[in-house]
Amino acid sequence: MSPPPRKNRSVSRSRTRSPPPTSRTNGKPPGGYRVIVVSGLSKNVQREHLEEIFGEYGKVTGLDLPLFKVCMYPFANELEWKGADEIAGLNRGKAAVEFSEASEAEKAVKHMNGGQLDGLFLTIQVSPPLICGLS
Repeated sequence: MSPPPRKNRSVSRSRTRSPPPTSRTNGKPPGGYRVIVVSGLSKNVQREHLEEIFGEYGKVTGLDLPLFKVCMYPFANELEWKGADEIAGLNRGKAAVEFSEASEAEKAVKHMNGGQLDGLFLTIQVSPPLICGLS
């Protein structure tokens, strides 16, 4: 027995592409991005240090400095986890800094990328903002 005959379809199944968005250039919003990611931080850098350093380039409107969690053993056989911000914890070597203007973020990248802090070289890149925002 032979297979049923195929329906007559067009050989070309190409789809047309959507036109590129007109309000953006190179994937960036018209004003640019206001968030930078700072990598290569020493473990003893704190939030206040970053606010002071990057405040030289513009108004810092948000800063995220993830910290390692600290494990405390207050009683035998009981494990209690506390956020490292409640106890003097160490940062993870990265931070996100949000500026009020994209030009301020670009200025910070221009001046601080490759710079040193606590003897370590920093890598700084402009980044799209987080969906939930910075606190």
